[in-house]
Amino acid sequence: MLRGGSSWRQVDPKATKPDPGRSEYIHFGAHIMILNAKVANSSGFPSSQVDPDTTRPFIMLGGTPLAILILPVN
Repeated sequence: MLRGGSSWRQVDPKATKPDPGRSEYIHFGAHIMILNAKVANSSGFPSSQVDPDTTRPFIMLGGTPLAILILPVN
């Protein structure tokens, strides 16, 4: 995902609308995605944040079988 991306789902993978407290997309720059929930959930990086710091590694959909580790790159 070297072009960056955006999402409104950070916490609930079954959500059909933005997470509570969020009315806009979360935009993040170029990044590497690790699509392995076991690795993501055990990484120790911030997880289940509605508004993560997208300039640092974080876990999207943390604590779920669909967790993704997001690693920003420059």
